[in-house]
Amino acid sequence: MSLRRNLTVALYVLGILALVASVSLIVYTTYMSDSVTTLADALRSVYLAQRAEIDLLAHARTTNPVLASTYEQDLREKLDQAKEVAEGTREVETLSRATKQVKAYLDATDRTPQIRKSDYPEFEPALDALREVVDINLSHADLGELQAQRLDWWGDRIGMTVAALLIIGVGGVSIWLALYAFRPVFAIRDAMREFSLGNRNARVPEFGTAELRIISAQFNAMADSLARQRENQLAFLAGVAHDLRNPLSVLKLATMSTSPERVPIMKRQVDYLDRMIGDLLDASRIEAGQLELRPQDEDARSLVFEVYELFRDLSPAHQLSINIPDSPVLLYCDALRIEQVLNNLVSNAIKYSPKGGPVEIVLRNSENEAIISVTDHGVGIPHDQRHHIFEPFRRAGLTKDQIPGIGLGLSVARRIVEAHHGQLHVWSEVGKGSTFSVHLPGRAGKGNRINIADESVKSA
Repeated sequence: MSLRRNLTVALYVLGILALVASVSLIVYTTYMSDSVTTLADALRSVYLAQRAEIDLLAHARTTNPVLASTYEQDLREKLDQAKEVAEGTREVETLSRATKQVKAYLDATDRTPQIRKSDYPEFEPALDALREVVDINLSHADLGELQAQRLDWWGDRIGMTVAALLIIGVGGVSIWLALYAFRPVFAIRDAMREFSLGNRNARVPEFGTAELRIISAQFNAMADSLARQRENQLAFLAGVAHDLRNPLSVLKLATMSTSPERVPIMKRQVDYLDRMIGDLLDASRIEAGQLELRPQDEDARSLVFEVYELFRDLSPAHQLSINIPDSPVLLYCDALRIEQVLNNLVSNAIKYSPKGGPVEIVLRNSENEAIISVTDHGVGIPHDQRHHIFEPFRRAGLTKDQIPGIGLGLSVARRIVEAHHGQLHVWSEVGKGSTFSVHLPGRAGKGNRINIADESVKSA
């Protein structure tokens, strides 16, 4: 089914219904106007004929010549006015005959005024003719009223039918748009948002109209292509990292025979290379779904304290502080992996505070989760780049040229936290520093253990 074709058909149908409603309204109003005009003319004719009849009767009964002359003049005027509004052959002929009968009566009274007027033989035919004119116009009025009622009945039926069809049509189009047009569009939008936020497995279900199915298929094909490219890239990096491990081992051994004053420098550089290679290997394992976890019961306080001990004397320009609760904070986790996450966050806090300053490590127990936060007072992260720092090989624009790194540490850290069913959040302000918070499910007691199946978790 085609979105364009269906919308075109729907618009045509609704347009035809609207046209039918408009034409029906025009025809209805025209016929109603004709009916009202007919009714008005009939009532006017009835009024004039009855007034003529009254004048005839008054003329016949009066003995006053002045009043008789007035009635006669008024009678002739009413008959002339009736001729102007007369319609139909029957009414015209009857009115013409009535006029002749009245004229014959008036002529007779002028010839022999001594006879009582109602006794003239011309009186009764004239009166009957006027009454027939009244009856004809009353029948016209009844016919006009009946026609108006009939038109009103048909107008109501046509109006209700067209209104119902328009409501059904608009409702049907709205439902169809919601089910077959907007819902697939929203699905495409959601998949694109998920994909842009780093979920490389986000795909669009291919349903709806033909155009939207084509767009969904093209998006899915693009996502599959990008996924294949990333897999190839990470496979290449994994191979490079593996090949670099051997010469690094040789370099470590070589530092033992080097002059003592150069050993710390060389060892620091070798450790830095070893860490980058470890990040590459972890990234490749995560993307391949082969991140292995060995969880067990742990006290988060000991994990945090070991990280603090590792870094507290690393940089004289930075003042590390730790804040942990007095009571145990129980976790069911892979201690080495969680320490890897915290090492990365503390190392970044030091690295991205090039001018030194305090670095705070805080552990707190909140309801059924443990929260470990690392805060620095360094360069900060621009707001529009916060979502991207967790993507592989992406680094903040303010520091990527001044501070060494390949942009894998935070990506690996987030995947490890998510593998523990936790979350990694960031708050940052440029020039004031950053706070990274690790939220991990806690273990309040026995039976509330977080399950990590088969000691191995596949990253999403």
